[in-house]
Amino acid sequence: MEFLSAYLDAEFEEARAVRQGSDAVLRRRTEASEDFMYSVPGYIMASVYGRPPMTESQLEEYALTVDQVAHRKLFLVSEHRHRNWASLFAGYISGDSPLSLGAYGLLLYCAEIEGGLKIISSYYPEPLSVEVPTVWRHAGGVEFDDVDSAVRVQAIEAPKRPEHLRDWDMRRELAAES
Repeated sequence: MEFLSAYLDAEFEEARAVRQGSDAVLRRRTEASEDFMYSVPGYIMASVYGRPPMTESQLEEYALTVDQVAHRKLFLVSEHRHRNWASLFAGYISGDSPLSLGAYGLLLYCAEIEGGLKIISSYYPEPLSVEVPTVWRHAGGVEFDDVDSAVRVQAIEAPKRPEHLRDWDMRRELAAES
């Protein structure tokens, strides 16, 4: 939970820098958020943010949209056993805009790499899907299709979107039963 919260702080600063930071500031913020990531051989894990080259006046205009960036919320963290990883941690995270803070926006898988946690995979929810459990599509890093049921779940904050709330409740209940 602490690791993912720290990552979300770094990601928020990077997202703000995309809209209002110089190229040097953006580069430092991207490096800071990517320090939480690890690319397993054969898979790329990198920041989802970036921006095309902009003139100073274009950047000034883009900076006016910084209020469209929100600090993501961490809804739930679950621990899973996996045949290739001792423990695999899944973080269910909100969207990154003020309008999407109550809905799932990102699923990150973390594993212990070289003595510390690292993000090794990311998924996004299927757009417009109302299925429970939530349907996730691979975005980057290791692709998982065989994650065992959670052995432990830490619920942090409930999502507001009805189908995501049902998914959140289901994950908590399944972990309580095991």
